[in-house]
Amino acid sequence: MPAIFIDKIHADTHLGCWKVEETYDELISRYGHLEGVVSRYKNINRRRDKLCIYALLYQMTGDTSLIITHNDDGKPFIEGWNISVSDTKGYIAVMISRNERVGVDIEYVSDRISKIANRFIRDDEEADSIGKQLVHWCAKEAVYKLFSEHHLGYFDMRLLPFPLQSSGEFIVEIAKISQKTNVSYRINDHFALTWCEC
Repeated sequence: MPAIFIDKIHADTHLGCWKVEETYDELISRYGHLEGVVSRYKNINRRRDKLCIYALLYQMTGDTSLIITHNDDGKPFIEGWNISVSDTKGYIAVMISRNERVGVDIEYVSDRISKIANRFIRDDEEADSIGKQLVHWCAKEAVYKLFSEHHLGYFDMRLLPFPLQSSGEFIVEIAKISQKTNVSYRINDHFALTWCEC
């Protein structure tokens, strides 16, 4: 299955989303050079998801030699690129840029988010629907990745009020580092997706 979309955010910044439909065997037949990279994952579904990340990355860059490593904080790293990766039940998201730092998060739609909403939504935030709760979760995950060196907590970030639509943008205030950042989002019946850069 090709990517659901690959969007050019700026001249050197791209965002991609992939629906996971292939089997591990189908993917490894195309990306056999990655077998050693994904073999450390015991679960076959986890290996498949990792191969889908690479399949999307390769479609985005045209470079099948790229290998993702991780820094001491666990943040993904590719020489010459800034990269952020997220996966959820059945979907993969990747954001890459040569010059901008990036953060992306994707989460499948489920009412389970309401059961844990008090763990990540502040009293001064507006999140009175499952859709808004999902966007809040994803936004804070994406911002955390963007500023990973600061080890932000969920309550260090505050989403300013915004109308929930199928796509849009809002501002996140980050009290811990006295900064604000714009976060973009898409939401549909299957997933919520957020991304940011600086």
